[in-house]
Amino acid sequence: MNESVTTLFEGWRPKVIFWDMWMTLGMSHCREPIGEAQVILSPMQLPIGANRHPIPTGDFLRFCLTNPTNDEVTFAEEASTTFGWDLEPHRLDAFKTLIGKEKNCIALFPEVQEVLDFVQSLGFRQGIISNLWAFPSGRLFTDTVLSRYFTRQDIICSFEVRHPKPDREIFEEACRRFNVRPEDCLMIGDNLTADIKGALSCGMKAALIDRQINVDPMELTRLSEDGYPPVLYMTDLKALRSYLSLCPVSSGWRV
Repeated sequence: MNESVTTLFEGWRPKVIFWDMWMTLGMSHCREPIGEAQVILSPMQLPIGANRHPIPTGDFLRFCLTNPTNDEVTFAEEASTTFGWDLEPHRLDAFKTLIGKEKNCIALFPEVQEVLDFVQSLGFRQGIISNLWAFPSGRLFTDTVLSRYFTRQDIICSFEVRHPKPDREIFEEACRRFNVRPEDCLMIGDNLTADIKGALSCGMKAALIDRQINVDPMELTRLSEDGYPPVLYMTDLKALRSYLSLCPVSSGWRV
């Protein structure tokens, strides 16, 4: 166990643990659907990422993550108007097909239920802060096991707040809903910029889940050198159990 992180958890108990959604709790089998959506709706060529999926432009990504529209036709029309694209019938049909798949290709990671059960057993409040467009949200939070742990009020989505991570506004809205201060919260996510730096900049503490081992550990060291609290690094969510077991027991709660 990392000594500085161990010391942090031995002397601190988060009032709320916030989870990122994608690549933290679950994934979409429709990998990079927003990039695919831009390819469908626009005439432009997009660069292809290391995972062989198109990388959306920053402005289109933000448009998708902050648009509350969950009707495929209306969304496509708004995107075309915003970016000056011609919404040809074949493009609209292809977009509707993509969204139909996107709504039904959600999978949680195998250890998620076990870890959520453990966190709940220790008496921690839990929420989700997710960069998400509106289309998969209905099934994601009502038709999966997540509904056992989170009410809809516990889930803070970028398309509702109209701000994606790492914007401060989405973290501040999460604290407002739970009536807590940022320094009393732990954010767990896979993205160094959106989840970790975003949370730290807002005053939260953070834990990184690096399933694909893509993050240079020196990045976390530099954050500590900049004065931020130590960041817990994990390649499996089950590692979280050892650290949360170190936390002081909340008054009125017995483990």
